[in-house]
Amino acid sequence: LEENAVAVLWSHIQDLLQPVSSPEERHVAFTFLQCLIRGQYEQLGMMRAQFFAVVRGHTLFEDLPHRLQLFRTLSKDGKDLEHFEEETGPFLAEWMRDVMSSSKISDFLSLAINVIKFNAAYMDEDIISSLVLNTCLIATKTGQEEDIKLCLKVLDTVVAYSFLPSE
Repeated sequence: LEENAVAVLWSHIQDLLQPVSSPEERHVAFTFLQCLIRGQYEQLGMMRAQFFAVVRGHTLFEDLPHRLQLFRTLSKDGKDLEHFEEETGPFLAEWMRDVMSSSKISDFLSLAINVIKFNAAYMDEDIISSLVLNTCLIATKTGQEEDIKLCLKVLDTVVAYSFLPSE
């Protein structure tokens, strides 16, 4: 696409993500953004920060799976946080509470593993502490063997790539 085409497209569809829009309209808009990000990934530049703001600021619980998928696409599964690296840790710590009450725990945990593995330098001790605490809560409350394995992998990743806070 042309140099500013992503910004122009965003300006034309951003109203579709408002809470007053129907769920179908919002979900189509999220899917469009995923396709746009995937197709123009190398040319996004500062629009990456704008799309992260969309994921972070959109708080409708029913759209959580779409926000999670958009964040996965935007961050290359947690490996690339350029233009929002400092904000990702606090966001994940906040978001984890919402995800714990959804059916997307395993998707979130696999994303958290990559974020910690590839971006641990951007995560403060309190963020790591919060992620560890919530991961332990998930492991004790879930009945899914896959979720427990992912929780253990999150803890393993913290020990291997970051530090385990004394808390």
